[in-house]
Amino acid sequence: MKIFTLILLSLLLACQSPSTESATSDVAKTAIWPDAWLGHWEGTVTLSFADNDRKREVNMSLDIADTDTAGQWSWTITYRDSSLNDVRPYTLIAQDSTYRHFILDENNSILLDQYLIGNHMMSRFAVDNTLLLASYYLEGNQLINEIVTGPMDDPRMSGETLPDSINVENVRSYPLKVLQRAVLKKF
Repeated sequence: MKIFTLILLSLLLACQSPSTESATSDVAKTAIWPDAWLGHWEGTVTLSFADNDRKREVNMSLDIADTDTAGQWSWTITYRDSSLNDVRPYTLIAQDSTYRHFILDENNSILLDQYLIGNHMMSRFAVDNTLLLASYYLEGNQLINEIVTGPMDDPRMSGETLPDSINVENVRSYPLKVLQRAVLKKF
């Protein structure tokens, strides 16, 4: 089954029309690292909770700037509201010459791998027992940040051997608890 899926995917990619390839390259051009990303971005971040309709909004800014070191940029996130002033001065460090793999150094011994996939800067990591998927992406003149979180304990387990000895992979499905979504504009 896996081999069939892989072959089908390979055929679809090989038969991709030139117009699709052009659209893909246009997305890549609009997300060129670092030029399209540099600057001061600000807006509102909304935290939505899966177990109720409660929402929380705070102001957020993201400053991405060149540094004196080639292949490194400052990446400073600030969250603010009437009771909060949380400034997080990070350093983004390129891990390859194609600018596809980065390390986000939180400058406190925490290092997070980030990957530029198309126009999405993405990372997946766990803090204690919480799994996070973080994505930053450019959409027009906006930078969107989405972080999805949820616990890693007590996953739903599924998958088994079906009749006729068809093996299905074991799958773990994890609960989601919070979606943090920010829409930022460049200033």
